[in-house]
Amino acid sequence: MAQVNLQDDPYAPSTQPNSAPIRLDEGLAAAKAAYGNSWDPDAQQQYDYRVQHGQSPEDILKHTQEDYQARFHGAREQQNGGGSGGGGIGSLYNDPASAQLQSIAQAQMGEVRHNPGLDSLMAFLNSQFSQLSQHPGYSNEDLSLLNTQAFEPIEQRRQADQRRVLERTAARGFLPSSGLTEDLSQQADTEANRQRTVAGRDLAINAIGKRQSDLERALQIGSLLGLDIPRSQRSEELSLARVPYQMGRDALSDLLSVVNGSPSSSDLFSQTLQANNQSLYQQQQNDARNQALMAQIGQILAGLFH
Repeated sequence: MAQVNLQDDPYAPSTQPNSAPIRLDEGLAAAKAAYGNSWDPDAQQQYDYRVQHGQSPEDILKHTQEDYQARFHGAREQQNGGGSGGGGIGSLYNDPASAQLQSIAQAQMGEVRHNPGLDSLMAFLNSQFSQLSQHPGYSNEDLSLLNTQAFEPIEQRRQADQRRVLERTAARGFLPSSGLTEDLSQQADTEANRQRTVAGRDLAINAIGKRQSDLERALQIGSLLGLDIPRSQRSEELSLARVPYQMGRDALSDLLSVVNGSPSSSDLFSQTLQANNQSLYQQQQNDARNQALMAQIGQILAGLFH
């Protein structure tokens, strides 16, 4: 829980005079006007807390305006500036534990979308997506190599069969121009042509399957690049961004509990256990999503190098 310095309490009543005082019944209307159309339960809670602490309507309006600027304009400036992580909103807490937790959360936010390993993976996936989507199937070099490996053994067997035909017919006293020699030679050529036809058919079928497989992998990689990885990044960023915000809410809730009366030990234990269980469940959900995403990436990469 954040330590509160009573001497610098922003909610303490101001002792400085104001030349244009605001009536108490106008305070809520003025505070809502400062928020415009953005008044929400959080703003109402802050307003009620300041009223309970005896702030004047002028101080309430001043702090309400500061809250509005910090919540909306400050967040928008951070987004427009591209800041994510350590540079962000600055330190919000003065106790070491809370400041450290906020610093770790902001540093990890900077690593969600930009780190060397992720950049290398994204570059590789982009290159694979471009190659598989624009040039699916075997390349010309691959086809040339496959044809050579398929047809050269057939030609070598045909030439060997032709030599054996000439040797056998010569041993029996037949000339190369004899009918028997020509018939046997033609049979060897026919068998070789049949084998070439089968090999060409198999290569064509494999080429079609390769093209379809590459397009399916391109679709999987495109889904990773366009949907799964950005969704996981946004989810992790939101989870980390809620850490400083939730820390302030928890601290305020603890202060209100003290102001409104300390709860019993069983209530505190029940609330703490419930908060811890909720935090643990959310972390388990995030870990499960990230694990599933990493498994999907691993399967695709294994398929690429298969």
